[in-house]
Amino acid sequence: MIFPDRFEQITEALKPLCNITKKEFTGLEGEQVPLDLAMYNGDKVGEPGEVSYVRYGKTALLDSRLRNNGYLNSFYGNIIWLHNFQSILNEQYAHHLYTGPTSYLLQSLDLANAHVLELGAADGIQSLVAIKNGAAKSTAVEIDPNWKRVFQAHVGENDFDPEQFKYITGNIEDPDLFKKLPVEEVDIVVANIGPAYGSAHFAAINLLDQLPNARFFIGGGYVKGSKRDNPTHALEQLAWHGFATNFRRVLSSKSIFSFIVERNTT
Repeated sequence: MIFPDRFEQITEALKPLCNITKKEFTGLEGEQVPLDLAMYNGDKVGEPGEVSYVRYGKTALLDSRLRNNGYLNSFYGNIIWLHNFQSILNEQYAHHLYTGPTSYLLQSLDLANAHVLELGAADGIQSLVAIKNGAAKSTAVEIDPNWKRVFQAHVGENDFDPEQFKYITGNIEDPDLFKKLPVEEVDIVVANIGPAYGSAHFAAINLLDQLPNARFFIGGGYVKGSKRDNPTHALEQLAWHGFATNFRRVLSSKSIFSFIVERNTT
């Protein structure tokens, strides 16, 4: 694990190369959770505006080129190296605001020996975070086949065991998707999707019927006060599927938020 002052050392090391933005969101215990973003200024490593570093609480995501070029290669701990920072975080600028609270909620759970299912994975950020923080296995599902190669490159940049990961190119809305999944093994489901991707977030919830041992569902990509992107209907559907216990949420950027809910035990 990286101590807070080590994160400050990372941002100090990046200052000559990057423009750094520091934000916070309120965590589950009322604590302020750091959400840092660094983007290249065009000097030496990356193109101007390319993301090089994102911090979500106790986990840092860093561009592998910084290590390969001698920058930050002495840092250790909860760092995940992303291959050339090819990531959904780089393709959609505001996506880090959605991904941060979701990642934080995942890290708030006891992940030891857990099997995490990530739906709508893109380059598999939540799967990488899960394994880095103690999960035994992760399964990622993504409809775009181009992301699988990127995810595999990320895994190769780190000291992960590739056997801990499974990446499936598939459609969450395919009613037969469950046949490709280790349905008995999944403990935690993460769907950082939200209504922006149509009905896919509802399909992720419906999949819970095929996952008898899933205990937690983490949903992201929702916007407070939005007519389209609020989670009201998603939470109603989760309750119908038996997930209505211990609802908690975290908010970033005033309106963007993620939530976690637990399966009813009675």
